Amino acid sequence: MKKRVVFMGGKKPGEACLEILRRHPDVELVGNVGNMNGGVWNFTGQIRQLKPDLIIVVYYDYILSPEIIAIPPMGCINLHLALAEEYRGCYPTTWAIINGETRTGVTLHYIDEGIDTGDIIAQTEVPIYPQDTGKDLYERCTRAGVALFESELQSILDGTNDRRPQSSTRRTLSYRRIFPSHEVTDMYHHGKNYIRALYFPPWPKPYVDIGGRKFYLVEEGDMPDD
Repeated sequence: MKKRVVFMGGKKPGEACLEILRRHPDVELVGNVGNMNGGVWNFTGQIRQLKPDLIIVVYYDYILSPEIIAIPPMGCINLHLALAEEYRGCYPTTWAIINGETRTGVTLHYIDEGIDTGDIIAQTEVPIYPQDTGKDLYERCTRAGVALFESELQSILDGTNDRRPQSSTRRTLSYRRIFPSHEVTDMYHHGKNYIRALYFPPWPKPYVDIGGRKFYLVEEGDMPDD
């Protein structure tokens, strides 16, 4: 029997996972909630009326309320572009580079009332190379996350997936929805890791302010010849 699924999310990882759900023979996609770009929409009643068996979240901009989490009998599942027991919250690929990590990962986990703290279904490690920019790592984690989602989806629908509680240690870091400043104010403390983490074309480039003028830090070949 097909499982009734509500999807919430967007951006590149969300779009790819949504397409997987649309193609899956055991999924009846009964709802698709996109990011609202700062808008506020109380749709708990509408979600309840859809009677989903499962809610899947991928790059959704809002924290689910306890009322929504309680609706689907099979739970709510999130794809997080980090190893959740090490990096929780927003922009984990950016912060992993800033902090000088040599590897990160992706996590498929159940949603509870915490931020990326729910029971883990599966994870994949992803290397961070010395030359990686923020965009490089985001795209590598996106590919790994979508592949993990596709490989685990059938067991989730069948109810045979693995599930283990998370643990928190002194190494566990959590970041709020505040993106690091693109202004490089201290080359000694910010340094190469900070600059490459903030490099994500076509978005604003990292820069230094000298005498009230912005000088952007770009990769060689990124500027016009003149």
